[in-house]
Amino acid sequence: LVIINIVRDVTKIFGNPVIHYAHKADIIRLRALLKFGGVYLDLDMISLVSFDRHLSNDFVMGREKDVGLCNGVIMSTKHSKFLKIWYNAYKTFNDSDWNYHSVILPNELSKSSLHANDITILNFKTFFWPKWDKEGLQ
Repeated sequence: LVIINIVRDVTKIFGNPVIHYAHKADIIRLRALLKFGGVYLDLDMISLVSFDRHLSNDFVMGREKDVGLCNGVIMSTKHSKFLKIWYNAYKTFNDSDWNYHSVILPNELSKSSLHANDITILNFKTFFWPKWDKEGLQ
């Protein structure tokens, strides 16, 4: 069953302008997960195994090797504590900063003793292998 929800264009978050389509998509996915919970997958993700063993966790992301936490796969309960904290951190959003809020910030938040128990972080090979670099693509 597929339900298509039409969403409004994201032009601002907490008063900060949002111009780039990738940032708009980042914000839309976080809002959808806050409202509904579930599993978010980028369209270019291919799942080879079940996510069942991770669904008992409140919030799950995978490490993107050498960068941070990749938002190409996110599992979340509705109203997840970590997700709320991450979303509210968009108060400092800057559209010219390419991946800070979507990749680096969740990684930084996860390292805080205040939030470490609110997120499950999986090894980069769980979701993001092979890597997208030349060696990984070969």
